[in-house]
Amino acid sequence: MARDHLARISVDTIHIAMAADRRFAMPLAVTVRSILRTLAPGRCVALHLLDCGIPDGDKARLQASWRDDRLHVVWYHVDRHELRAFPVMAHFSRAMYARLFVSRLLPRDIGKVMYLDADLLVLADIGLLWDEPFDDAACLAVPDVSCPWVDGGVTRANYERFRLYLGDHPIIPNYRALGFSPSDPYFNSGVLVMDLDRWRADDISQRALDCLETHRRHLLWPDQYALNVALHGRWRPLDLAWNQGAHIFRYPDWTHSPFDLASLARCRFAPHIVHFTTADKPWVRPEAHPFSPQFFECLDLTAWSGWRPSPLRSRLLAKLGRTLTSLWT
Repeated sequence: MARDHLARISVDTIHIAMAADRRFAMPLAVTVRSILRTLAPGRCVALHLLDCGIPDGDKARLQASWRDDRLHVVWYHVDRHELRAFPVMAHFSRAMYARLFVSRLLPRDIGKVMYLDADLLVLADIGLLWDEPFDDAACLAVPDVSCPWVDGGVTRANYERFRLYLGDHPIIPNYRALGFSPSDPYFNSGVLVMDLDRWRADDISQRALDCLETHRRHLLWPDQYALNVALHGRWRPLDLAWNQGAHIFRYPDWTHSPFDLASLARCRFAPHIVHFTTADKPWVRPEAHPFSPQFFECLDLTAWSGWRPSPLRSRLLAKLGRTLTSLWT
């Protein structure tokens, strides 16, 4: 890690941590480019990039994609051997576990960081999210649009109308043994604002790692499961628009969803961050996601300009992703 880079970063800098391996180098380029594209004047970003196996050639292309005086990139090496003990699933890689080590990898004088997945498209000034108050929470996160509560909302009056459109539920299968309520909120781990001082003081990272080991047979979405258990009662929900999961398009209308009309409309039609959460990502199957055109528009601002997936490759990868997901669940 280059400490001299950090020495030149001002106290007003937005700190963002991201992790990727070779599979997510190209979408990572788009995510960061979209952050810079929508960043308000006067803002700057320190990107703490957790390298889980990005080839040197792709690193050069990433740096070429992000030439901007408002961005400072600091690289951190993540030992992939340390991640091999964790289960891997469907279209994800073990790089997803790197977020559990952020509070340990970043210098202790950094007390706050935003963790973002590498498959996002940012459509609003990320500084607005950075400025959200913690209100005594250790973390800010967005309820998972596929299952915003631990047991899918069984306590909601209109549960029978939307239950068929939910994702996996109960999303924490052993929630009763943990002492959780079915109506406890559940967040998606792709967009987090972390109070690192609280994480270190309460050793939340170790709690999450212990959870992975202790409750291994109950894991559905492993890193999310671990963080939701470790942060139970310690996180504050953000507006759905800050993490639009692809599942939002499954609900026929707001009366057949877990959300009110305004929240669903804002998330579905005017998101601040689009999260390509399923195997049908734009670089795999462009026609499957309504925000694919915006993804490729931003891609053409990077060193991958002009790249498009071949139709045959798209069909094969999409079929493989759906098969792996069905096998896992």
